[in-house]
Amino acid sequence: SLYANIPILHIKNEMKKEVQIKKENSDKEGKNNEEKSEVTSEGKEEKSEEVKTEEKTEKNEDNQEEQKEEKKNEKVEVEKVQEKDNEKKDEDKKEKNLNKCEKGIFAKANVTGKANLFELKGDEMTKFEVGQEITCDLFTKGEQIDVIGTSKGRGYAGTIKRWGHTIGPKGHGSGYHRGQGSFANNGRCNNRVIPGKKMSGHMGNQSATVLNQVVVDSNKEMNYILVSGGVPGPKKGLVKIRSAIKPVANPLKVETLINRTPKAE
Repeated sequence: SLYANIPILHIKNEMKKEVQIKKENSDKEGKNNEEKSEVTSEGKEEKSEEVKTEEKTEKNEDNQEEQKEEKKNEKVEVEKVQEKDNEKKDEDKKEKNLNKCEKGIFAKANVTGKANLFELKGDEMTKFEVGQEITCDLFTKGEQIDVIGTSKGRGYAGTIKRWGHTIGPKGHGSGYHRGQGSFANNGRCNNRVIPGKKMSGHMGNQSATVLNQVVVDSNKEMNYILVSGGVPGPKKGLVKIRSAIKPVANPLKVETLINRTPKAE
C-alpha cells in the first residue's frame, strides 16, 4: 500500500504545480492587460490632447488671419480718410492766411477759405448757386472734353530741346553741334530780330490745353474722373475740364472697365 500511494502523491503534487503555474500565468496576463489598458488609456489621452492642441492651433491660426484681415481693412479705411483729409487740406486755406477781400468773398458764399479761385464759364454753370459744390458726375462716360493745365517747368532750355531743331555734325572739326543757328531774316529788316524768332529760353510752366480727350469713367463716391490720354501738368496739379470746343466726329469708343485686382480668398 505504501508503494501504491507514491505515484498518486506525485500526481497530486504535479497537479498543484500546474494549478499554481496557471494562476501565476493568469496573474501575469492580468497585469499585462492592466498595463496595456493603462498604456492605451495614456495613448488615448495623448491623442486627445494632441487633437485638442491641433484644434487650438487651427483656431488660433483662423483668429490670426481674421485679425490680419481686420487690420488690413482698418488700414485701408484709415488711408482713405487720410487721403480725403489731405485733399481737404490742399483745397482749404487757413483763416490767418486770408486777406480781408478773400474773407469777404468766402463769407458771402458761406464757404471755408479755399487755396485757389477760378472763374468757370459755361451753360452748365447757370444750374449752380454760389457756394454749391460741383462734383465729378458733371461729366459722363464717353463725353469729349478739353483739359487745361499748367505744363511742367523745364527750366532754361536750348533750341534743340525747346523747339526740336536739328543738331550740327557730330565730328570734332565742325565746331557747331547744338547751336541756335543764324538769326538772319532773309534780307528783311536785318537791323533787328523779328519777334517770334525761335530761340533758347525758359521752357514749360505755362498754360497748355489738350483737346478732345474722352471720359472713360466718372465716380462720384470716390471723386475721380478717368480720362484717356495725356493730361498737362505734374502730379497733384490743378486742372480745368470743359466740354470739347471742337468735338471729333468719330471719338474713341469707351469699353467697360475690368477689375483685374486679385480677390482675397
